Amino acid sequence: MEWIDLQPNSLVEFIMAAFKPVLTKSECYSNLKQMLCSSFFRECRPVEDPVSQEMLYLPSLMCRSECERRTEIWNQCVDEISQDPQLYAAFETVLKEANDGFGNAAKRFLQKGLRGDASVWSPFRFTPCDATGGVLDDIEPGDEVSAFLFGRYPYEAGQNLGILPLDFPPGVDTAALFPEVSSTYTDADGTAYEVQCFVSEEAQEEEFLCPHPFLNSVNQDTRAECVKACPVPAYTLSEYDGMWLAATVPAAFGFFLNTFMICTWILGGRKHFHEQPFAVKVCVLGGIFYNLVDTLPVLALKYDLPCTNATEEGIGSSALCAINRLSRYILLSIMFALATLTFNLWMSIRGDLSRRNLAGLRHYLGVLSIAAPFTLCVIAYIMESEENTKTGVDAVNNAVLNVSRHAFNCSMRFSNMVTEWALLWVHFLWSGIMIIVFASRSWWIIRRAELKIGENQETHSAHAKARTNTSRNTRRRLLAIAVMVCLCVLINTVVTVLTSSTLEEWSVSADLWLQCTLFETKYSRDWGAYGFEEGQSVCGPQRVNDFQGSTSCVQPCTYWAFDDTVASKMVCMINDGPFDYDPSNALTDYTYCSCPCEDMVEQERPSAAIVTLSFLVQSVVQSIVPLVLGFRETNLKIWKRYFTKSEDEHTYESKSDYD
Repeated sequence: MEWIDLQPNSLVEFIMAAFKPVLTKSECYSNLKQMLCSSFFRECRPVEDPVSQEMLYLPSLMCRSECERRTEIWNQCVDEISQDPQLYAAFETVLKEANDGFGNAAKRFLQKGLRGDASVWSPFRFTPCDATGGVLDDIEPGDEVSAFLFGRYPYEAGQNLGILPLDFPPGVDTAALFPEVSSTYTDADGTAYEVQCFVSEEAQEEEFLCPHPFLNSVNQDTRAECVKACPVPAYTLSEYDGMWLAATVPAAFGFFLNTFMICTWILGGRKHFHEQPFAVKVCVLGGIFYNLVDTLPVLALKYDLPCTNATEEGIGSSALCAINRLSRYILLSIMFALATLTFNLWMSIRGDLSRRNLAGLRHYLGVLSIAAPFTLCVIAYIMESEENTKTGVDAVNNAVLNVSRHAFNCSMRFSNMVTEWALLWVHFLWSGIMIIVFASRSWWIIRRAELKIGENQETHSAHAKARTNTSRNTRRRLLAIAVMVCLCVLINTVVTVLTSSTLEEWSVSADLWLQCTLFETKYSRDWGAYGFEEGQSVCGPQRVNDFQGSTSCVQPCTYWAFDDTVASKMVCMINDGPFDYDPSNALTDYTYCSCPCEDMVEQERPSAAIVTLSFLVQSVVQSIVPLVLGFRETNLKIWKRYFTKSEDEHTYESKSDYD
């Protein structure tokens, strides 16, 4: 019966795989495993035959003190688990499902005649340390499976597989399953021997290392042993480096352009500064502010900005990260300012309002372009929370996404996409549409005016040329702003929609792959999570990594949704015939099989190029106004006058020194 704990038929693994997700502390897991192994494989103690003086090895039972010690550890573990309602609910489910699953397996494969069935069996529990052994009438109704697991169930003459390791040893005194010191063993000749009880040695647990790309948890409060890295391994580090360059290089260039604009205003004097539209000032100053809270920290800290350690634990929780979240709303204020700028241009060209009314409208819109994004930002900070990054049973809808998109900068951690769109993306969208609409309408009015001037160019040639050139320059700037903003807004919006869903799906599939790799066997899988269809081929016969029996698969390992009494849902044919489910043909026509987790879980990630493009267009937004308006002729004249004045002063000083 050594096959009972050998792959691919390990019953110990079958049980422990079910408990692995809920017994998150290694001490609790090892304690249960050691207790079950001591029941599956009892020790034999040497006893000297008083007649022949030969050394006999006879079956012994676990000492009661050892049972009490391990039961105390188990009770402590249960008490700790009960402090977490979600974990405790999952734990209670495992107690029942693992108990029923093993009971069904014992009946089907070990052909053990356990009393009752899953409808009356109680959840798994430790057998009392003062229990008797091998007396069926002493086993409480419902405790049959737990009693069998702890070696209490009696051997029944005529069992097809003979004496099972879990049967209470025939010939051993039934007074105590866990004796104080020793138990009496009586052989077939009626000779009685006193056999000392055993205390199981503690197994040396090897250091547990999570499979790549997961890392071991570093936070004691984290229930999971394995967590994702930070940044999450949806992309390689070289791909993340490309995204980082796409976000920082254009932003750094924008910082130069905005600084150039401010220096121009300083050189132009107070009058020149007051002549600038309020919206232009907001765009330029907002660009400077954006670089201070986003570009410079991202350049200096890179991955250390959102990541407090190498894992996803505590991601985005630093003070600098909280400040960095402001960057999206700075860009939104720039978008609002551009929208008010193009609207004011359109209204001034139409000429429907008096100068006084137009000035009042501009003032109102200027205040609104600052107040609106500021209000949205305040609400966003109230709504976002670190709790929205915690995954698990009670996780919010955006939990996985909130973790996944923290790479080298930080974003708001909203609980769901409806809140995120309501407080952020929809405002980028409508403000971008306003810019395009009002810029286009202004261009159309200017174009019509040019055509009228062209018709009378012979009589007003000099004046017409001047107005034509001015209108042409204005139209070009409007078109540049409209086209650039249109591209930025549309690309950023589309990419956000596409990558958000795909990145979340990748993260969920990565967690499923980890669950498949570490915590599940073919007997204990959450089959609904894999999304297999009836009759779907999961892997070819060459890829099968686990099968029951001695004959390997000759056809693909295929999923079939059997009833709940069949733990494994994947089978393969071991001959060339068609599959026909008949339990009596198991291991004759077909066998239960398993595939590598890489074949069972499809991990699709968003395109690195598309995500890089989203970082690029986001960083370009704050550069639009200084790029289009910064090098106008009036600004260049200010710099020319400054350098000419400096040269004159230098020439005068040199001449004075010469004199």
